[in-house]
Amino acid sequence: MPAWREEYEEALHDGVEFRFLNNPERFDADGTLTLRVMSLGEPDEKGRRRPVETNETVTLHVDSLITAIGEQQDTEALNAMGVPLDKNGWPDVDHNGETRLTDVFMIGDVQRGPSSIVAAVGTARRATDAILSRENIRSHQKR
Repeated sequence: MPAWREEYEEALHDGVEFRFLNNPERFDADGTLTLRVMSLGEPDEKGRRRPVETNETVTLHVDSLITAIGEQQDTEALNAMGVPLDKNGWPDVDHNGETRLTDVFMIGDVQRGPSSIVAAVGTARRATDAILSRENIRSHQKR
């Protein structure tokens, strides 16, 4: 999950345990979480090393679980809804996240791919400001 260094360091200070290259496989009602240990594969044509499965699993017992998964756009679904896409396959949006379809906004990861929670919240705030301004409602940012 992308984060700023300060966010990561604050989480460590608060006692958060990060588990890198672990892919959740199963979560049972009793709090048992099974993770598949991954390793980095060979670099692809862009130099990125993608995670690949190993034969190893890890089992944890947890009280609560928070998932944070960066999402990609579903181009097929966007096309079916008539959302215009740019030349790279991303929703064609203005600075507020609005598509060329009236009152249809795209926020967060769907705009440009996985990013930080801060960026996602920023796109959501710009969209809500635009929506509220159409109703002559003052947004949280306009005081």
